[in-house]
Amino acid sequence: LKNAIPRMKKFETKFIRIMSWPNDENNPISEAEWKKKVIERLKELSKIAEDGEIIMVHENCNGWAGESSDNSLKMLSEVNSPALKLVLDTGNTVFHGQDAMYFYSKVKEHIVYIHIKDAVILSDGEAQTTYCGEGHAYVPEILQDMKNAGYEGGVSIEPHLAAAVHLGEEATSEEAYKICVTYGRKLM
Repeated sequence: LKNAIPRMKKFETKFIRIMSWPNDENNPISEAEWKKKVIERLKELSKIAEDGEIIMVHENCNGWAGESSDNSLKMLSEVNSPALKLVLDTGNTVFHGQDAMYFYSKVKEHIVYIHIKDAVILSDGEAQTTYCGEGHAYVPEILQDMKNAGYEGGVSIEPHLAAAVHLGEEATSEEAYKICVTYGRKLM
């Protein structure tokens, strides 16, 4: 974070995306210990962010605070820093077995950025990405509610349809381009 802040200043960006450390599958710790470590780390990082006049935006992804809207709210409350807000990834709720609208409704006042992803639950219970508005992430409803509430923050697409680098999935440039254009049009 200390290395990122000068770069953020140079590029005039105030947000940096963070997550709250997945529990190690090979050496798991208790829920209470996991929460304790997350809060301790985020308190320390929040002081650095405050001093650097930037905002960490926690994504509802793998990690303790992304496990539920209650955990997200506990994180915000216990860290208690103006330098910690939320980025909502609409599709991550589906992948984590959460009701997207419920998650959103609990945390919406803390959202300063939105990643658009959508997914459906297949017959085997697994989630699979789909074009926005075609899945179970309530993308149109969430965006309409945010608009009605006066949201002026950013929105970006994160299709994960042909490429998801962190999952080892790659696509050709042409394929990725076509998907992004289609995804953007469906979002509009």
